[in-house]
Amino acid sequence: MNKIILSLIFSLCTLNLHAKCPERSDHHVIAWAYEAMLASYSFNFANYKQQLPQAQHYFSDTAYKTYQQNFDQSGLVNLVVEKKLVTSVGMDGGPLIVQKGLLNNQMAWKIQLPLILVLLAAHENVKQYKLVTMTVSEEDTCQLKITGFTIEDKKQDTAK
Repeated sequence: MNKIILSLIFSLCTLNLHAKCPERSDHHVIAWAYEAMLASYSFNFANYKQQLPQAQHYFSDTAYKTYQQNFDQSGLVNLVVEKKLVTSVGMDGGPLIVQKGLLNNQMAWKIQLPLILVLLAAHENVKQYKLVTMTVSEEDTCQLKITGFTIEDKKQDTAK
């Protein structure tokens, strides 16, 4: 009897007790990544202080710091506030999964999203073309998080 109990305890201790995450389609992960970029880059001069922090839940702590540093270095918020602009983001071509597989025992996707960031004003619109490269990972809770993040400028168009 004791051997059976010990065997059962040993078996339970060696099981992976983390929840098994459901398999996600690439389409689902790309849609989630685009949703994260919509939350991260759609804001306006009047309520950017409320809008931008709402994107934080899409990011790991480290990736969110990188996102904030990119914002600070770009001067985008200052420009939006100074010129009383509204930003909007859209896709400039198809997203691309560059890499997919296990990273630190978690499923991860490296995704490139070509984005158009539109700065809207009364008399002119500025389009900035960006390439976002992000790593999206599943956490132990099966939630997706951006764990790596870079953004590159491609070109800019001004229309009046």
